[in-house]
Amino acid sequence: MTEEDAHTQNYRWFGTDTLGLPQHGVLVANSIDHAEIELQAIGIKAEAIRPATKNTSSALGLIQSLADACQLPLEQTQLQGLSARDLTLFSRQLSGLLGAGTPLNDALETLEQISKPTLRRVIQALQQSLQGGLNFGDAVAAHPHIFDSCYVSLIRAGEATGGFASALNVLAANYERSAQLRRRIRQALFQPALILCTALGAAWILLAFVMPEFASMYQQQQQTLPELTRWVITLSEQLHAASDQLLSGVAVCCALGA
Repeated sequence: MTEEDAHTQNYRWFGTDTLGLPQHGVLVANSIDHAEIELQAIGIKAEAIRPATKNTSSALGLIQSLADACQLPLEQTQLQGLSARDLTLFSRQLSGLLGAGTPLNDALETLEQISKPTLRRVIQALQQSLQGGLNFGDAVAAHPHIFDSCYVSLIRAGEATGGFASALNVLAANYERSAQLRRRIRQALFQPALILCTALGAAWILLAFVMPEFASMYQQQQQTLPELTRWVITLSEQLHAASDQLLSGVAVCCALGA
């Protein structure tokens, strides 16, 4: 056995061929980069390559490894009236129906009846694509404004490995984790934002309402004030003159936020 053979191992991969059709398999390589080069040599564009451990040797393991490689957006995007929460619910419900043995067309018809109008239109478009001879992966790929590349890749991986329902379940779980991370970020930013707003509000009250009283007192005494003090007094006079407009703007923003 040569030293090169001692460092080789099995890698499980998923990708598309020159026709864009999903393909998957296992190959022997020295590293992930070496495996990618080997796949490119045979016309395969790799989307996921993982060492063939006990986890990735199964269809679910390959799908999960591909999902881990995807980067879901942290912002709550909403395209064509659909949010990440809508896609999560759609994926979870479709996974449950397929896992129960319901045919894909019947599952989509069931979801069409119980979904809101915006999602219902998407499901109808998917049904038309399926009736036109496309598989589900190509059907969702035809709507990039709704289903991102990560969603399409996992669906195609599920179709290629026989883990279609598992792929949908993994997608739903990933979207749920992304939503949970967004909530944690908002909670972490809430307290600093509240402190900053309180500090700005206190500074505005001091400059707009308290400082003018001192300014009038300095004027009565006819004292020569330092330049910095004069600058602060000028700023307080401007804020006091614009206080009505500022209060109106804050009230409007609060009303719109409610």
